[in-house]
Amino acid sequence: MSNKDADEWSADRGPLPPEKKSSPIGKSMSVPPSIQVLGQETINNIMDEYLDLLDSSAAVFELNGSYLGSRASSGWCKLLNDTSRESCGTDDEQAAMASGKWHCHESCWKASKTSIERSKPVDIGCLGGIHIYAVPVFSRGNIIGSINFGYSDPPKEERELKIISTRYGIDVDHLKEAAQQHTPRPPFVIDLFKKRLQSAARLIEEMVERKEAETSFQESEARYHALVEHASDGMIVSDETGTIVMWNKGAQKIFGYRADEIIGQPVTVLMPETYRPRQVEGMQRMVKGGEGRHIGITREFEGIRKDDSLFPIDITLSTWQPKTKKLFGAICRDATERKRISEDLERLVEKRTSEIKKKNNELKRFNQLFVGRELRIKELKDKVKALEK
Repeated sequence: MSNKDADEWSADRGPLPPEKKSSPIGKSMSVPPSIQVLGQETINNIMDEYLDLLDSSAAVFELNGSYLGSRASSGWCKLLNDTSRESCGTDDEQAAMASGKWHCHESCWKASKTSIERSKPVDIGCLGGIHIYAVPVFSRGNIIGSINFGYSDPPKEERELKIISTRYGIDVDHLKEAAQQHTPRPPFVIDLFKKRLQSAARLIEEMVERKEAETSFQESEARYHALVEHASDGMIVSDETGTIVMWNKGAQKIFGYRADEIIGQPVTVLMPETYRPRQVEGMQRMVKGGEGRHIGITREFEGIRKDDSLFPIDITLSTWQPKTKKLFGAICRDATERKRISEDLERLVEKRTSEIKKKNNELKRFNQLFVGRELRIKELKDKVKALEK
């Protein structure tokens, strides 16, 4: 970029406030992924990859213009960036970016903004007299930001240095000294790092997607654990050796054991000895690929509480294999109350049946008496008629 071009851009650019816009390509995203999920340390490490060998600067931006930071190893870039940042007259980062005086930041955002709008790498000149190479960062087919680095030798001509001196408010001799300290890089090194920057953009894409997947999994797992932990039914999971690996509060309420007391214990401690051989045999059969007779069916068994008391329990069994080992799940419900109600109903039905049977017998006897009386009356009438003749 010539100084004339830089002056023209400087005159009409104005401040570059962060933009809020949807991705220019691909499907729209209700909540676009953010490069920031990688954390500042990771972002800085990615930028540092280019600094020492290039003696340069690097910056990363979100799609909407949010500034994720910059790094600089070049004396030239440090001088211009620090001076223009101080000229903003504020400690507030957002206010500095909106002031139009932070020239280095605006040059970097201009390059990254252009790469975002064009959906491809761009190479443009900056107000500090060097070049900026910017590459868009994608995630699942959508642009989510851009990464860039500065390169090329600082200007050494008096005319160009004076223009930069006026723009940045830096003495020309100071600029000359910074320019002379720069060690030129051969073109093949620049080309190599341009390719590496594109690789870095793809790396960020993979890392963002992996981070999103991890976050989604963690949120899903948290919801699952909250659901399981606060379920009223007991939920127990054991591995293929029969060792308890998960225990919720519902199970604690039923059996009396806290999770720290029972996890790591054999599941057979929760059942009478008469059930234990069949339980072990059934689990071993399923581990070897056999079918479980009670999987998916709710059955009543007998359980043992922590205080050694026996009680009826309804259990629905399940099994699954998330990785290499099978897991066995049991949804448990104390059947004491259900069984009490059932027995009360049975006793009530038995009582009502007995009462009805008794009434029926009484009616039967009454009917017999009534019929016998009618027959006796008829017999007497027949005798009276016979006598009258």
